[in-house]
Amino acid sequence: TAGGLTYTWPNLAAGQPDAIAAAGQTIALKATAGASSVGFLGSAINAGTSGSQGNVTITYTDGTATTASLGFSDWTLGGGSGSPQFGNVTVANTPYRNSASGPQSINTYVFAASVPVDSTKTVASVTLPSTFNQGSYNIFAIAVG
Repeated sequence: TAGGLTYTWPNLAAGQPDAIAAAGQTIALKATAGASSVGFLGSAINAGTSGSQGNVTITYTDGTATTASLGFSDWTLGGGSGSPQFGNVTVANTPYRNSASGPQSINTYVFAASVPVDSTKTVASVTLPSTFNQGSYNIFAIAVG
């Protein structure tokens, strides 16, 4: 849990992809009436110390939509020289990351970030950003509440 939202981490076998690379995809959500935010677990990649930011679109069951800025800090906080940005909350960290050549000793993080939604409407889907201020990011889980 983070920010009052409960997330479900992908339950996949080792070595299977457990994240979505944000590239403009629309993701249908369980229709949720009265929600005040949509939360995301994610991390930026190749984003340096300032992280990565793009616009997410929230679509409601009535067909209307709103956009909001969604940013994530770099998954290694710029090789250890940065700090979380965009109001991100650290939800997990490891002392290493996996690479094609094996584990690398570097602190690696997953962050929680959320965007407000219109609580008088019912959230139907989110569309992830396709462009970013720098780098890009991966999403591990989405929660509505």
